[in-house]
Amino acid sequence: MKKYIIIFIAIVIFCLSWYFLPKNFIINAPTIKILNSVIYVCDQRKNIGAEYYESDSRVVVAPGMPPVSNGSVKIYLSDGRKIILPQTISASGVRYANTDESFIFWNKGDEVMILENNQEKDYKNCVLKK
Repeated sequence: MKKYIIIFIAIVIFCLSWYFLPKNFIINAPTIKILNSVIYVCDQRKNIGAEYYESDSRVVVAPGMPPVSNGSVKIYLSDGRKIILPQTISASGVRYANTDESFIFWNKGDEVMILENNQEKDYKNCVLKK
């Protein structure tokens, strides 16, 4: 019987707290802004469109853990694929990868490299179109 009373009290407290929240209570979703939109030209008449984004969300990590980036890229490949990748840690350049790292988009200066399953396959020698 005590168990049901405790559950009932918890439900009442939850409902009352929801009722007394300010009517203009809004949960702020992170805003995402586009930083740049560019085209890279590659060998064999291939190209890559890239839109670089940044979010205002901040992730707190435990001490000693690597930082978490708030950047991402949406790429448009000339073979018709559209891929969105989060920014990952890189010692050089700016690196974006899917969770299992089977697809990597790496930007260094005016050049980009795409690795699929750790191999540079279809998109080689890609440079920024001026």
